[in-house]
Amino acid sequence: MNTIGELAVNQFNGRKIITTDVNEITKANIHDVLAKAMSVHQWNRGQIRRLFEYEKGNQNILYRVKDVRPEINNKIVENHAHEIVNFKVGYVFGQPISYVQRANKDISNTESEGDEVVDTLNEMLFEEGKYYKDQELARTFAICGVGYRMVTPYKVKRGVSDFRITNLDPKNTFVIYSADVFQEPMAGVSYWTDNDNLTHYTIYTPNHVYETIGRYGNIFTPEGELKESINGIGAIPIIEYKNDVSRMGCFERVLDLLEAINLCTSDRMNGLAQFIQSLLWFNNIEIDSEQFAELRQEGGIATKSRDGNTPILQYIKTELNQTEVQTLADYLYMQVLQITGTPARGQSSGGNTGVALMLGESGWQLAEENAQSAETLFGDSERQMLLVIKNIIERSKDNNISNLCLADIDIKFNRNKISNLLNKTQALMNLQSAGINMRHAIKTVDLFPDPQQVYKDSEEQLEKNVKEQTTEKVDNEQELEKNLKEQGE
Repeated sequence: MNTIGELAVNQFNGRKIITTDVNEITKANIHDVLAKAMSVHQWNRGQIRRLFEYEKGNQNILYRVKDVRPEINNKIVENHAHEIVNFKVGYVFGQPISYVQRANKDISNTESEGDEVVDTLNEMLFEEGKYYKDQELARTFAICGVGYRMVTPYKVKRGVSDFRITNLDPKNTFVIYSADVFQEPMAGVSYWTDNDNLTHYTIYTPNHVYETIGRYGNIFTPEGELKESINGIGAIPIIEYKNDVSRMGCFERVLDLLEAINLCTSDRMNGLAQFIQSLLWFNNIEIDSEQFAELRQEGGIATKSRDGNTPILQYIKTELNQTEVQTLADYLYMQVLQITGTPARGQSSGGNTGVALMLGESGWQLAEENAQSAETLFGDSERQMLLVIKNIIERSKDNNISNLCLADIDIKFNRNKISNLLNKTQALMNLQSAGINMRHAIKTVDLFPDPQQVYKDSEEQLEKNVKEQTTEKVDNEQELEKNLKEQGE
């Protein structure tokens, strides 16, 4: 499996979680913990590296050896792995993820203060280019099942943000969890290897940062001095993001089907080539190599009967039934789409469009359900990231949101903003008429990429509309009361 061209699909069943049974990682046990963790990480690393190669098109069919007529051996890659990854990343993370004020019921902030805190946080994340980094991170864990992000404070503040966000290579990063039922993060590890084949490890625990050097390999061998320092932010800055609970990539479950599609396509081309290059059968004909060369050049040969035997000269050819092969290829492709939750784009019966298409047979409803599940997992890791950001901001000497409360913040994913536009705007008006808080109404109709900013920008106009509607309602009630009184007289 370590060879580039080898891919035993039955071995790809998600990345293994790395755990430790120690109660606390300290300077005394860090080398033992790291050695055990690296043995598991090396297994994960080999699969991660192979999955990245596979998504780029380096797939098993390229290494096929054909024993019969080896000169006809087409190796065609239909890179549906790349197609699936592109769809997943684009559908869930195609629009920026924003943060909104969750509710006006916490004990720490008033509504206006909570809005200001969330607005400032969004400005910081925008300055850090989090939109692009979210897409980059999503592509990573969509391919190999896991992704890693690091949040650290700026040594010298350059703008609004007190922190910087960096995506890490999953081949050189992992998180160690406790082995108990809670599986709390115990440490985050990142490493790199120099030209002398020495690997430099940095291990972050909630209270300390350790730096050590070891020989790269399946067995960790420490070399040099172990350095220890205080973790000033009081949290593990490395956060693990998962594609699903099994830590599997989005095309990992269908690797065998993807290989079958490549084989089907390649053999169809082989069948076509073999039909064109059919073998020539000589029966009751004597011909030497010089005559055969002349036959190939001139394109014809003269024959005659000898000893009562009729000479026969014909091509041996068998043509594939392309209709049956196409049926098989379509079946394999549809199975891939169904298992991965990818819609069959461009396929719809009955002229369905809009919501009818989303709920129809094309698979968009399944894609939406899978996207919602992905949002939940991503949101869980995002809250860990927000905890690190909160710790950094609280320790900053120059910020205006030191009262950041995580309970105030809701993570908002954005997609399909303009679909069903008329129904969404009507729903927004109905919610406003019913007296629903407009922040929640704007978020509910799912019409804007950044509902928090829309509410903030529209707050003055919304208050004006409410006053006008209230005044109009009072005037109507007074007019009605006056009419009824006049009719009574």
